Amino acid sequence: MKLAPNLSPNVKKSFILILAVIIILSSAFIKFGNINLTMLLGTLDDILTYPVEKIINSIENGFSDFYKYFENIEEAESTIKNLKYENDKLLHDNTQLEQLREENILLKELLDMHNRYTMYPSVGANVIGKDPGNWYKSFNIDKGSTMDVHENDIVLANGGLVGIVSSNGPFSATVLSIIDDRSSISIELMRTGETGILNGQIELSNKGLLSLEVDINTDIIVGDRIITSHISDKFPPGILVGEIIDVTRTNNGLVQNAIVKPVVDFQSLKYVLLIKKNEELY
Repeated sequence: MKLAPNLSPNVKKSFILILAVIIILSSAFIKFGNINLTMLLGTLDDILTYPVEKIINSIENGFSDFYKYFENIEEAESTIKNLKYENDKLLHDNTQLEQLREENILLKELLDMHNRYTMYPSVGANVIGKDPGNWYKSFNIDKGSTMDVHENDIVLANGGLVGIVSSNGPFSATVLSIIDDRSSISIELMRTGETGILNGQIELSNKGLLSLEVDINTDIIVGDRIITSHISDKFPPGILVGEIIDVTRTNNGLVQNAIVKPVVDFQSLKYVLLIKKNEELY
């Protein structure tokens, strides 16, 4: 028997295998006549159908695995999306908590100053605007004459002196800070009680610093803290201003100059406390 020449080798092998099985089973039937024909045909059917069933099951399992693969991808993408949302939410919540914490610190400082200067009428205010630049040399607050805020009211923040109200309207006012080059204050050294004049200078104000001038014989050192003087005509005495960070002598030998770092952060002002001078107290 000759197979068609155009059949593939695999088909030829399968055909020969099936034919061989039929011949073997037929021979067995002839030799052992007691073999049940139904059993023989059933066995033959199993032999012929098993490879086909195996292929079908393999294909079905393949499609099942294929669908499970994409289901797993979708589940993973959904999980990643949910995790990203939760992460973004946590970052947002943490940012808000940090902002609330910082505001709480600022408001507590304001309350502490209010309690420290209970002998003076006071009112809190929000900073609502400032001149161009990085430093709060001159800025606006949201309280004016309707809240009894007037020119020459003293402005405090961060536990120290900020400046003075330079002008006001019904609902807002302008504050001139101590680092502005138009500012000049009588101060004294906490350690010795000696006095001097604290001035704002353009060069130093751009660094948030102040210039102090004292007598050549004044005992002054780096680290000295300075406060408003009892001889000041603008400010109540004893308000903390800043700390000496450098001392130099002038060429004429008559005065000493020092650089002062204010206690107030003039790059970041949000809330301030305004107090009024009580002439009867000093």
